[in-house]
Amino acid sequence: MVRILYLVLIICNPILDIDNKALEREIIHYVRTVKEPGFKKQYPYVTINDLKADTVEYQISYFFSSAFLECQPIAFFAKIDSLLVPVQIKGFLFKDEFLFKLKEKSIRDCIALYFPEDLIYYQECNTYPPPPTARVTVWKLVFKGNKLIKKNISIE
Repeated sequence: MVRILYLVLIICNPILDIDNKALEREIIHYVRTVKEPGFKKQYPYVTINDLKADTVEYQISYFFSSAFLECQPIAFFAKIDSLLVPVQIKGFLFKDEFLFKLKEKSIRDCIALYFPEDLIYYQECNTYPPPPTARVTVWKLVFKGNKLIKKNISIE
């Protein structure tokens, strides 16, 4: 069933490749080195914040529950190695008006792929289980052009 849903995601949703090799390496390094204790399922996601015309901040973090997919405006997925990484677009350019967002059915397909037990809970209770409370390691990477100029690691 997971393979079928994965195919649905590939066919129905934009999955993009990242052409910034430095950013791709940082995402892979984050996944390999950052492990949040107490969570069996940890999936990376990226948030894009525009700062200036040629300067962009990328935040790499983890999500742990279906609540993230339900509440956050995911614009597209990026394929990085064997990972399918949700990407949010925020920043001054959009002034918190999220012009890009997955359709409701696509969100349900994502939840079924990442958190099938939450989908069963939803079908039984008509709501999703409450999200876990966690402090998570966030990498904030600032790029000018395609060059990494600043990296900040914090717990949020």
